[in-house]
Amino acid sequence: MKAPVRSFIIRDATRAREAETLVLGRGLRITETAGGLPELEGLLLGETQLMPSGGDDTQAIRDALATGTDVRLGPGTFAVSDTLALGAAGGGQRLVGSGKAKTQISFTGSGIPAIDIVSGHCSIESLRVAGAYSAGQTGIRSLSGGPVKLRDLTLGPLRTAIHLENAAGCEVDGVDIGQASEYGIYTRGLSRSTIRNVVVGFADTTGIHIENGTGVSCEAVQVNEAVSYGVYVTGGSGHRLAGIRTVACEEAGIAIVGAAQVACESLFAVNGYAGVVVEQARDVSLAACTALGVRDSLVIRNSTNVVAGAICSDKSVRTFPTPTHVLVNGSAGVFVTGMRVFGTATVDVSAAGSRVLFGPNNFAPGSIVSGGNFAAL
Repeated sequence: MKAPVRSFIIRDATRAREAETLVLGRGLRITETAGGLPELEGLLLGETQLMPSGGDDTQAIRDALATGTDVRLGPGTFAVSDTLALGAAGGGQRLVGSGKAKTQISFTGSGIPAIDIVSGHCSIESLRVAGAYSAGQTGIRSLSGGPVKLRDLTLGPLRTAIHLENAAGCEVDGVDIGQASEYGIYTRGLSRSTIRNVVVGFADTTGIHIENGTGVSCEAVQVNEAVSYGVYVTGGSGHRLAGIRTVACEEAGIAIVGAAQVACESLFAVNGYAGVVVEQARDVSLAACTALGVRDSLVIRNSTNVVAGAICSDKSVRTFPTPTHVLVNGSAGVFVTGMRVFGTATVDVSAAGSRVLFGPNNFAPGSIVSGGNFAAL
């Protein structure tokens, strides 16, 4: 067996440098940033490649980002003490690691974001941002108004892992959030944007907060524990929630408040006070949703035109003093059909704003507390 290449010399017109890797093609230019970090500039890829120095890497990464090229972080831990601005030299910049299990930004700043995206069409991929649960940090923030892409990331512990505002066409995909002292993901004013394949381990407030957006899709998401809500949608219209699982979210697994035209399917809420809450909303559809071991499985308050079909409510696993499978209060245009309930509980529509229409369900109409607000299909 031939011995491996341990040293190779890259020559150019002015100097020669030793490297530990044999490089094919035109090779790499080895330089040094103003911050003192070894820098490999890919001549063919148009990106700057950095390796951790063992000290504070903040200025070195800033220098690389300031060139406007894409920046690739090699394996290891980069110590960062202040905010890194992505896109300051122009939109379309990428910050890419070597994999979220290999490249880590260890952030020690307090009350500020680790990475601030300051122009549109930027992306962050394949790395981890780790901070402190109690330092008031945000992992990634974008207030730029332009679309951003966040892929293959691990974040936490942090105050808020991801904060996005006032942009269209954003994409969050393949993100693991370990621990957040406020929000896992907080968005406001997004349009035509997608949050998918996200796991939130714990949030002191809400796992995923979607506020005043248009056409936001939240799919294939799991929130394991939240002090308030797993997924909270407030304001805006045209949203889609699909394939969401929440566990031990104290206020509710999924809440839709003050929003319009929201389509929900395959929602699964386990434990907590409520499964799905629809409040001051209109034109909401719920299909193939399950609530297991919550006090109130489906709560509809002061809403208009809510259709719930193929809902499963199982209260046999936990005991509550006054549980309800369905509670309708002050709402009009509510239709419930294809619902299967387990365990002793009630369906209460006595305080509905108008008659609630029921299709075929597995509970007897006589078990509905109606107050005159019951109508069979």
